[in-house]
Amino acid sequence: MIGHQMETKFEHAAPPGEVQLILVYAGQVKFEYTCWARRCHRMHWVLDLITEGSQQQRVASGPSFEREPGLLALYAPATPYTERTVAGQVVHEAYMVFAASGTTDSMLRGLTGTPGYCHIQDPCEVIADLLKRLDDYHRVGGPGTPWLSSGLMLQALGLLRSATVVKPGLRRIAPRTDSDQSLLLRVADYLEANIARPLSVADVAVGMGMSQSALAHTYPQLAGETPYQAIVRSKMNAAKRLLVQEGLNVQQTAQRLGFRSAFNFSRTFKRAVGCAPTHYLAQYTSEVGSGP
Repeated sequence: MIGHQMETKFEHAAPPGEVQLILVYAGQVKFEYTCWARRCHRMHWVLDLITEGSQQQRVASGPSFEREPGLLALYAPATPYTERTVAGQVVHEAYMVFAASGTTDSMLRGLTGTPGYCHIQDPCEVIADLLKRLDDYHRVGGPGTPWLSSGLMLQALGLLRSATVVKPGLRRIAPRTDSDQSLLLRVADYLEANIARPLSVADVAVGMGMSQSALAHTYPQLAGETPYQAIVRSKMNAAKRLLVQEGLNVQQTAQRLGFRSAFNFSRTFKRAVGCAPTHYLAQYTSEVGSGP
C-alpha cells in the first residue's frame, strides 16, 4: 500500500542499467480520510509491503481482500489497484517504485503474468529489511548511494525470482537453511570439478548421492533453475573465461568443456548467451582493445 506521506525520491539517481529506482519509503502513515484511493503507475513497477496493520485492497475490478503484514504485492506498469484508507488508521509500510527494462522486465512479467500482479509471502521479513536499508541509504545520501541502492534492489528482485510457488498468483520467500546452502555449494563444486566432462543431470544426481527425481524436484526450488540449466550455465561461464582470458579458439574450448563438436558447443553457447562464441569474442576484443 502506498499512502500520502513523503517518500524518499531519487529519480534518475541509479547507475545506467535495467533497473532504476524512482521512489522508496519505509515507515508509517496515518490516514486523514476514509475512502478508496486508486493507484496506477503507468510506466513503473511497484513492490509494496505492509509490515504492521492491515488494509483492504482491490486489483483492477476484482473483489476486495485484506492485505496482512508480510504479504508483498508486485504490480506491473499500468496495473490499476485501489486501497481503502480509514481516517485515523495507522499502517506501517515499505515500498519501492522502479523502472525495469530488458531481461529484468521480462522476468518480472513472468511473475505477474496476465493479471499484472502477484503476491509474495515474506514471513521472515527479508524484503522488508532490504527496503528499510534502501530507504536509509536515500535518507542519509552520499556519493555511493546510487550503486549501493542498485545492489539492494537487485537483491530484492532476485529473491522474488527465487520465491517458490504456493499456488497461482502466490509465491513464498523461504530463507535457505544450512543444508539447502550445502546442496547448492556441492552442486557448484561438482560442476566445476567435472567441467571437462560431458555431464547429464543423472551424473550430477549420482555425484550428490541423490536420485535424479529428488535432485530435479529439490534443486529448482533452491536455485531457481533446473539442474540442466545449472550445467549449461557453469559450462558457458567457463567458456567465456577460456575464450577471453586464456585465448582458446572455439574448437579448443569445445574440447576442454567436453562437447562432442565445435558445432554443438557453438549452438549451445548461442542459445545460452545470445550470440555465437566468435561474435562474443570479437565484441569483447573490440571493447578492451579500443583506444580513446
